[in-house]
Amino acid sequence: MSTRNVIVSLVVAAGCATPALAQDSTGRGAGLPGDAVGAYDPAAQRLNYVIDMSNLFGSWNTRFGIAPLIKTNKTSALFFNNLPSAAGVSSTARRNVPPPAPAYSEWFAPGFGVNPDVTRNFPGSPVPAPEAYTRLGAVVADFGTDTGNFNYNGIIGAIFGYEPSFPTRLYVTRYQVAQNQPAFGAPDTAQFGLGAVDSSGNVAMRADNFGIADTVNGITGNNYFRVRMNARTPGAINQIRNTGGTDAAATDWIDLLSPLDAVRSNPVSHNTPNILPIELGTGGFAHVVGSNFDRNFVWESPVFAGFNATAAHRPGTGDHRGGVHVHPVPLMGGPGDV
Repeated sequence: MSTRNVIVSLVVAAGCATPALAQDSTGRGAGLPGDAVGAYDPAAQRLNYVIDMSNLFGSWNTRFGIAPLIKTNKTSALFFNNLPSAAGVSSTARRNVPPPAPAYSEWFAPGFGVNPDVTRNFPGSPVPAPEAYTRLGAVVADFGTDTGNFNYNGIIGAIFGYEPSFPTRLYVTRYQVAQNQPAFGAPDTAQFGLGAVDSSGNVAMRADNFGIADTVNGITGNNYFRVRMNARTPGAINQIRNTGGTDAAATDWIDLLSPLDAVRSNPVSHNTPNILPIELGTGGFAHVVGSNFDRNFVWESPVFAGFNATAAHRPGTGDHRGGVHVHPVPLMGGPGDV
């Protein structure tokens, strides 16, 4: 099976809400509270587990792989877990790279899973990671009303991969990318718009202050962030607020190049961003790109140092529609994957 065909299959695995027969997890008891992890549990900010995909056949008998890649968080005692909104998978894959964890959890029976609270899940059995795999990234936003009646909004991501000789087994490292509160029951400081992820775990996202409860510590205007999942501090909460991400070592608040081009606290509405994957960017960094309601294409350059804006992408037109998409294109007749 080619890398491109596997990637197509994984898009279904990451984004499809249809029930699957592959490995899932359930709570130890029937009914609530279930076994979804808490968004603010320090032990749940990074979790490692394997998933075996099941077959899903299309109308033309095309075979896909499907699996419950990421379960949303639990923020209320009234519900099993939050609702998902936007989701995505990286447009490129990295071959022959080491996984970020030495071992992954495996289970085959009800009641087992990755929740650190042993009253919710029996722990799985560790299986060693492969020496190298083909790596991708995935991301999903989730939202819900928390126990304090505040509007929780979060971003969950995963760095995952497979061995080419065994493409139906996925080795998943799940990360809590960002949250909009310091803890359950605390006023929210931002609301998020999910952008994109690359195969190295770089996540591009948007943050604004729409309807936030904490206007003192809350973000203002339109903002673009990049969170590097593999740099997330173990056990640290990454709250987005008016000083940036609390896990500053992993969170880049894209700075301004000039007041007109800034995407930090910008009053101009900006669409959710996309990301130029690290293997296609310059200097070994993933660059954030996007568009705004001033009819400009905006891009990060140089990395960390600022944003540029231009209307040169739409000659002879008065406006553009929607956000920016990034997709690798083969220029010399190659397969088009990295």
